[in-house]
Amino acid sequence: MKELKSYIRVFAVAAAWCLCVSAGAVTGPADSLGVDIPALKARTDSLMRQYRFSEAVDVFLRAKDNADSTLRAEIDAMMAPAQNGASMAGFCCSPVVVARQRFSLKDFFLYYPLEDGAWRKVPNQLDGKAGGAVRATFVPEDTDILYWSAEGIRNIYRSEYQDTVWSAPELLSEQLTSSSDEIYPMLSPDGSQLFFASKGLYGMGGYDLYVAEWDYELNDWDIPVNMGFPFSSPYNDYLFINTDDGQYTIFASDRNCPADSVDIYVLEYDSMPVRKSADSPAAIEQLCRLDPAGDSGQIHSDGDSGKGLGENEEIRHYAEMLDNVRSLRESIASFGRSMDECRSRLAEAPDSLKESLSAEILGMEAALPVLQDSLLRQTKAIQ
Repeated sequence: MKELKSYIRVFAVAAAWCLCVSAGAVTGPADSLGVDIPALKARTDSLMRQYRFSEAVDVFLRAKDNADSTLRAEIDAMMAPAQNGASMAGFCCSPVVVARQRFSLKDFFLYYPLEDGAWRKVPNQLDGKAGGAVRATFVPEDTDILYWSAEGIRNIYRSEYQDTVWSAPELLSEQLTSSSDEIYPMLSPDGSQLFFASKGLYGMGGYDLYVAEWDYELNDWDIPVNMGFPFSSPYNDYLFINTDDGQYTIFASDRNCPADSVDIYVLEYDSMPVRKSADSPAAIEQLCRLDPAGDSGQIHSDGDSGKGLGENEEIRHYAEMLDNVRSLRESIASFGRSMDECRSRLAEAPDSLKESLSAEILGMEAALPVLQDSLLRQTKAIQ
């Protein structure tokens, strides 16, 4: 009997060891259990990107059982997004998807139906090194309140235009600020909601989307709420807006995208979405694909003139107009550079060439307003 008990004990230890190794969390000999943090992270990241949050939590818990006290706090922090994802699976909505289109990460924001010329390039040095998502800040014309993400850790700041000058930047309240990044703050058309993306607040990994409501009694932003599936995901989701006409919701995500691209999703606006529980990881994954009705699921780049947007003729026309706007912007920029070069040459040119250079400059100056007027009309049509 003693030999049988000894055998059972050895078998139980071996089984527990195999279970932990299969989770990718344990390393070292069986009599000196430890936790391989990089392997644990790789394993759980893979599970979470398949929306298998509960399985990821189980892997974390098994690893935690085999960790010393110094690693348990680190594992708890790593486990939080998986726990959040498992919890938020009970509050999913199913928006109507109008269109989905792929764009380059470097300028995707230019294809939003927003005020033309309102984006200002204020790159963060950290973004350039890490291939970050932030390329510009939205500064609407005639605005007197500005929200933006500052350098370094990208928390959100606010400034007001008072007496012909901007007030000193003010960091938003601590409930909208984390130890990580908050990016692309965007006000709702009526100014009562602030949408933004964060890596550090209650989320599921990567950038999640949040909305904060303005509290008129406290004269401050209320606690931000994660927008949940399918807006947020284990990937990077950002730049959420509702269009001024109240018809559409638009946001960007790199789920199922190459590293240098994002998909822009156009959804029907729903002021009170119905929230339901998803019954499986596959159901959440399918929901987060946000396939347009009748779409084959194939995504094309912005250079494909709107192909891949399903059978919606209006959306196809919209994409073509976006391509035209982009071409006009490039033409205007090229005209500007050419005129600057001609003016520089004119200042140093001999008298024999000045007449021809002056005529060339005059011709470009005459053509430029035509291009600018065409760009203005195209932009208004898109909006």
